[in-house]
Amino acid sequence: MPAAFHLRHLLISTGSQKWPHAIEKDEGSLASLIAEKRHEFPLRSKMAKAGILISNTTLPSSETCDVSSALLFPDNLYISEIPHSETEQFLETLLEENDEIRAIKLKENFGARDNTADVWLVCGHAERDARCGDIGPLILSEMDEVKSRESDDARDTKTALISHIGGHAFAGNVILFSGENGSSSWFGRVRPEHIQGLVKEWKDGRIVKELYRGSFAE
Repeated sequence: MPAAFHLRHLLISTGSQKWPHAIEKDEGSLASLIAEKRHEFPLRSKMAKAGILISNTTLPSSETCDVSSALLFPDNLYISEIPHSETEQFLETLLEENDEIRAIKLKENFGARDNTADVWLVCGHAERDARCGDIGPLILSEMDEVKSRESDDARDTKTALISHIGGHAFAGNVILFSGENGSSSWFGRVRPEHIQGLVKEWKDGRIVKELYRGSFAE
């Protein structure tokens, strides 16, 4: 059961889970501004080829009005200052094909820095699908429990809900991102009771095949 094809994943920190059915319909948000720009020529053709998936998360948002923050994988960057007035420039930077140049520009112009935290996300997009809205918070609660039990782990961990990912039939949809190398692992039909074992296997470099849906570009 493969996940949708994409090469990079931009995770916008919103600090909220009150997203409309389509996140690009949230007027004034970074997701909506990106949606407007990505359909304009010449960005339209570039975005189509770039394979960038854009999602909202409940990770804490920027405290500055009209400025957003986000994580970018597999680049493994935390981008702290994305002024909404510079959305087009930000997209042009994301579309830079050279990984090293892209990272330099994001750090110079948008306050990006290397991310070192693992990021565990579960779909909780209730306006998109009630099943995700029901099970997402339960899985997130279990993630937080597992994280607290492993507080002596040397690696920091962030947990959050994410907007629509995967098919509704696969709820709960979970993505685990590595702060060590920026890789991702997608899982479907996850239940709260799966989380402890799923995370343990993942940290040990193994995959629970029955739940696995893929990774970047698979």
